[in-house]
Amino acid sequence: MSTKSGEVNLSAKASRGTVGGISAFLGWLALGVLAAVTAGHAISITMGWANLNPAGGDIIAILALTGVALVEVFAVLTAVDYATHNIRAKQKPVAMGIEGLWFIFAAVNLISSFAMKHGGAVPAFVGYWITFGLPIAGLAVGGLFYVVKRLDPAAGRAEDDAELKETFASVQHGAKVEVLDSEQMHVVLRQMMWQTLPAQIGRELGLSEAQIRNLELHAPALLDAKTGVSDQGRGAGHGLDAADLEHLRGALALYEKNGANGVNPTTGGRL
Repeated sequence: MSTKSGEVNLSAKASRGTVGGISAFLGWLALGVLAAVTAGHAISITMGWANLNPAGGDIIAILALTGVALVEVFAVLTAVDYATHNIRAKQKPVAMGIEGLWFIFAAVNLISSFAMKHGGAVPAFVGYWITFGLPIAGLAVGGLFYVVKRLDPAAGRAEDDAELKETFASVQHGAKVEVLDSEQMHVVLRQMMWQTLPAQIGRELGLSEAQIRNLELHAPALLDAKTGVSDQGRGAGHGLDAADLEHLRGALALYEKNGANGVNPTTGGRL
């Protein structure tokens, strides 16, 4: 509101905000108390009907009673998500289903609890509820709560990002395999071996530098990326003459015969 001088009365606005905050707090407190009360009734009728007593450390009894009370927990968590505006889009119908189931759960539990404590005959629907409804109530509400979380748009975007990363990794891996398994890569590896092994093996066989050089000149050429055709002939113009070829044949034959005994195949001396 405004004062006579035209200034805004901030104190009234602050007072309304304080009252609203107190009201919201009391409302949440009342909701928590109601959830605790209905959970207490559910646990009470489960213990009375099934003769469960968790006081002695019976794990089965503790788990059974915890499952019954989880309905209240899921309902309260859903209510908090609603209040904090974390329920969006497709989540809303499922979240409303959780709240509706909790209302039915709480109402039937309260009726059943008062009917059992009245001392008279237990209504037939109470027996059906405790036998068939109460054991699976926590499972049903928990399943719906999981669906709410699965329908979170943020979770959907995170899944899309993860799938894109996986697609990128798959394409990258496929490209790597394609390169490593390509004919060009095979020729490069063969050429590398032709450039390094002749010198090593040539010295073991006692070949001359000219013979080693001639072997190196016979290294396979790289393939053209577009045509797949070698960019030069293999060893064109660099072949051995007849004398060198005959000498090489003789050296190899002598090595096969005496190489194991340490005889130099080209000089006849010891290696």
